[in-house]
Amino acid sequence: MQNIEDETLNGEIGRHQVLASRLTLKPEQLGERAISMRQGATFIYHCAEGRPGSIVQREYRAAHTAGCLQRRLVAIHTNAVDLASYDTWSNSEAIVRSPFSNLWLYGTTTDVPSALAREISLCIGSDWGPSGTRNVLGELKVASLVSEAKGWGLSPFDLVKMITANPGDVLAEAWQRQAGRQQPGALGIYCLTTA
Repeated sequence: MQNIEDETLNGEIGRHQVLASRLTLKPEQLGERAISMRQGATFIYHCAEGRPGSIVQREYRAAHTAGCLQRRLVAIHTNAVDLASYDTWSNSEAIVRSPFSNLWLYGTTTDVPSALAREISLCIGSDWGPSGTRNVLGELKVASLVSEAKGWGLSPFDLVKMITANPGDVLAEAWQRQAGRQQPGALGIYCLTTA
């Protein structure tokens, strides 16, 4: 997120197309983000990281109340969100998850089947240094192990898309230029980081 929100790709990408926050925003700030999203910006929001049913779930509810649960929201984590809450996210965009960090800190990770059933695109990112793996490949390995242990049935192709094409498609909407896919003129990206 630190690199994505900088948007200094040789002057090729317009400024203020990707907004981000690692902090819990106040209702009026969320309202401003919702307006920017309706005008074409993408909002990457560190949201509801914690145990299901915990107090951080209100970050997701506040985003909903402010009108942020729309197409251009990229929610980081959401592992504290109860499954029914995903139904409030209309025309959903994406969730970026860090399975190792979330399992280590909270004993749970994003409910992948519920997100996929609601056609929410999933991305994988490495969390910050103290609790995340060394890089996104470590998170990818843990995502594969979790999928296998829980019987989620994610294929290697599904998992690789979560670090390449899925985040690239999210950013392509904001930047009006394809990213994360091997095609002429596309921007190369590594991942959406969650810290």
